[in-house]
Amino acid sequence: MYHLAVITVLANGGSFLARYWTPYLIPYANTFGLNNTWNFYSPDPAHTMYLEYRVRFDDEQGNEVKEPIEGYLPPEKDQIVVDSSKRRLLYAMRFLMLDPDRLNSLMSPWLCRQYPGASEIAITHQLEAIPSLDSAIVHMDTPVKELKEIVQTGRNVFNCRSTPDEGAL
Repeated sequence: MYHLAVITVLANGGSFLARYWTPYLIPYANTFGLNNTWNFYSPDPAHTMYLEYRVRFDDEQGNEVKEPIEGYLPPEKDQIVVDSSKRRLLYAMRFLMLDPDRLNSLMSPWLCRQYPGASEIAITHQLEAIPSLDSAIVHMDTPVKELKEIVQTGRNVFNCRSTPDEGAL
């Protein structure tokens, strides 16, 4: 039974239970090679990542021709997405955010084509960070949604007038 407890508790090393019982479980786990550095269940709950974009419509002299459009990718940023085709867009956001060059070469030209006549698109990375376990325990009376922190991790401005031809992508 002790062996099963070690396997179950230490596999989720960031949990409250693991941190509390670590002094008692680690010697046994080290002896039998059960102490690992990865979390069996999940590293952490995933942070919500999305792109916020603002499309500008200016003429050659810089005068505003049309009201700017603001949007999010994925559009369902505040909702739980169950549809597998829409979930792919969530995974694409992580892929795009890891390298800003991907935004310039993949996302920005695509957005420019979605909004014909656009002169410029500003894209901001948004990360909605889930509070840590310690923070959630300290603020137990506060809803988790209110404890989330929005972090802007980068901002790119892309000129739509210099986009490659549609056949290039």
